Amino acid sequence: MKTRIIENWRSTVTGIFLFIMSSTLLFLKVITFTEYVAFLPTILGLLYVRDSVFKLNPSKRPEDPVMNDRKTVSSKLLSKGG
Repeated sequence: MKTRIIENWRSTVTGIFLFIMSSTLLFLKVITFTEYVAFLPTILGLLYVRDSVFKLNPSKRPEDPVMNDRKTVSSKLLSKGG
């Protein structure tokens, strides 16, 4: 468990930051205790999740024809008159 927290430092730092912020907001009475408790599973989950959750996998993203081939898309639009 310690190795997961240490190796995945980005998610751990994010979880600790959110814990400190939510605890501060609770202390300043900006949020209620119910809201604080509802947010705790997210914070605790970030402590144990792998950092790969934050990375986008471009190979699994859907193809965007506008970004991939602007000339073909613009020529098709011009040929349709629009």
